[in-house]
Amino acid sequence: MTTRLEAHDVAVDLGGRRVLDGVSLALRAGEWAAIVGPNGAGKSTLLAVLAGLQRPAAGRVELDGRPIDAWPALERARRVAWLSQHGEAEGEIGVRDVVRLGRSCSAGSASCRAASASAC
Repeated sequence: MTTRLEAHDVAVDLGGRRVLDGVSLALRAGEWAAIVGPNGAGKSTLLAVLAGLQRPAAGRVELDGRPIDAWPALERARRVAWLSQHGEAEGEIGVRDVVRLGRSCSAGSASCRAASASAC
């Protein structure tokens, strides 16, 4: 199976403190993985780095063999979805609808194209 997402010796500093140091992993297409640890261990930070939303202080992340930050925002959004643990929605929204929102760039929606253009 081909490796889709890789992290190589990733380190992240937040507030003058190293919160991740030397993290490496390889995720293959169709593979399930779990990132576990106590509160404050850096799980969310690692996910943000893997999604290309936060730059590491050291190391690198590759998506399909290419540096994550080399992908245009729209192309990266078609391959990597992100849902923050602090996300909020007005009114009632079901899990299925939340997943659809995350997949909207895969469908090539106009709103995704507009968001991508403003992010570049």
